[in-house]
Amino acid sequence: MYNKKAVKCYEAGRVFQRKGKLPDAERAYKKAIKINQDFVEAHTNLGNVLLNRGRLKEAFNSHRKALKLVPGHPMLLNNPGNALRGLGKAYEDIGEYQKSMQFVLQATRLKRASFDYSISESEELFRNINATFSLEFFSDRKGMGNPEATPVFILGLPRSGTSLVE
Repeated sequence: MYNKKAVKCYEAGRVFQRKGKLPDAERAYKKAIKINQDFVEAHTNLGNVLLNRGRLKEAFNSHRKALKLVPGHPMLLNNPGNALRGLGKAYEDIGEYQKSMQFVLQATRLKRASFDYSISESEELFRNINATFSLEFFSDRKGMGNPEATPVFILGLPRSGTSLVE
C-alpha cells in the first residue's frame, strides 16, 4: 500500500522512537511522509514524537493530518485532543488561563465527538441498579459471604482505568 522506501523510513522511526532517540525518529517519520504524504501511521507517530518533545502545536497538526486521512477513526480521534490538553496545561503553567481554557475546551469537544452518550440511557441504568439492589435483595442474602466484619469498598469510574480499593 505504501512506497517501500517510505515504509523503511517509518520502520527506522519506530526503532529510534523505541530507543528514545526522538530527534532521529522525527527525521525518519518526516522522510517517510515526504515520500508518501498519505502515510497515516507516520503522521500519527510523528505527532507522538513531537508531543513527547514538547512541541505541542506541531504534534496537534500532525495528528490532525492523520485524522483527515482516516476521518472518524476512534484511535486517531484521541491524539489531537492529547496535544490540545498539553497546550492547555502549558499555558496554565505560565499563568495564561484564558488561553489555557480555550485549548482545554477544544480538547473536550474533540473527545465528546468521539463517542455517543445518552443521559436518559444512564438514568435508566441507574434506575435498574437501584431496583435490583434493593433493601429486600440484601435482606434475602443476610449471612451470606465472608463473615469478616471489615468492609471492603471498591470505587471507580466506569472505563476510567482506575480503581480505589480500601
